[in-house]
Amino acid sequence: MINKHKRIAAALSAAALTIYSLCGCSDSELPEENGIEEVTVISDGTQAETAYEMPPLSDYYADYDKYSDWETRFGYFQLTEEDRKIYDATVSTMKNMSPKLPLYTDERNYRRILNLISIEQLGIFYLKSTSASLDDRGKYFNVDFSYRYSATQVEEMTNLTELEAQNLLSSIPTGADDYQKLLYIHDWLVKNVTKNTESEYAASIYGTLVKRTALCEGYAKTFSYLCNLLGIENIIVTGFTDVPHMWNMVRLDGSWYHVDVTWDDVNIGLPDFVSYQFFLVPDKTIKENRTIDSTIFIPPEAKGGEYEYFVKEGLMADTVDEFPDVLAKSIVRSARENSRFAMIKFSKNDEYIFFLNEINNSDKGIKSALETANAQLAEDGISVEIETRINADPYRTAVFILKRTDS
Repeated sequence: MINKHKRIAAALSAAALTIYSLCGCSDSELPEENGIEEVTVISDGTQAETAYEMPPLSDYYADYDKYSDWETRFGYFQLTEEDRKIYDATVSTMKNMSPKLPLYTDERNYRRILNLISIEQLGIFYLKSTSASLDDRGKYFNVDFSYRYSATQVEEMTNLTELEAQNLLSSIPTGADDYQKLLYIHDWLVKNVTKNTESEYAASIYGTLVKRTALCEGYAKTFSYLCNLLGIENIIVTGFTDVPHMWNMVRLDGSWYHVDVTWDDVNIGLPDFVSYQFFLVPDKTIKENRTIDSTIFIPPEAKGGEYEYFVKEGLMADTVDEFPDVLAKSIVRSARENSRFAMIKFSKNDEYIFFLNEINNSDKGIKSALETANAQLAEDGISVEIETRINADPYRTAVFILKRTDS
């Protein structure tokens, strides 16, 4: 029994408890479980555990502020009361940039808590690594933390980030409702931030707002932070495509919706192009191309509703017969906003296929939509033509590139 215990303790002493990147914009992978279970200490072959005294975790988070704009808690409330104490103590240690924390838990459980912290604690971008070791009895964790930057650097970076966030939010039009606010910050991030897998800041809000470069983790955490500042309930969600990925969910009028800024940042050669395929969409849309991860916490259901982008904006065609009017509306709006693209979506696969097979080949409906649009735009002295069209088959969407022809 003693030899077995020593082998387990040695294995855990060497284990690194790193907060792994859950972002699909890199090649990082989630760690495999190593099968290590919590150790039960047996003394001299008997069934009595050796007495062991732990300092209270409250000693490590007495000054901890639970309700900061720099965090988005949801999975936290799915933890047990004891695990919440471990979470709070760990977060407080990280915020104070302390080098060590004693814990009384098993390695597998703490791995889950660390991953949850990496999702929900938006402002802890400066953690470099964590490692844990056990005492010779096998139950007492000493967790060591190392940090990328000094406390002075972190304060300066945080202040710059907060300033950029306030500048962004101050540009939201007066009187905007929550839907319009979400649309504004979504579009701002797509148009002003560049995807970058190389930057050391790309997974942070600092990198996104100050350096204007991001991975999916940077997009998601920045969107979450801005939602917090706007008072809009939100969470960060993780999942898997061919690699791990991270995005957001928001709650509007009691219903949850997904928002994936990363996947709406699509390069088609137009500087003002924004794809809205993943702006306020239900689970059904998300699950068409990824798996939602429910191992760290269970996210809420998103059944969709009135705030789905193409529904809300009147750009969803339920039938082929509706298509010309929907396209005309999209063209008029885009031309008046001096945008070079108009976009529509079909609600059903069979209607979209019919559009491709029939209207796509003969231009039926497209010409009439353009004529209708130009008749309305004539009042503004505007005239446009369709330069080209891009079909996004997986999303039942067609994008029409416009060219101004008014004199």
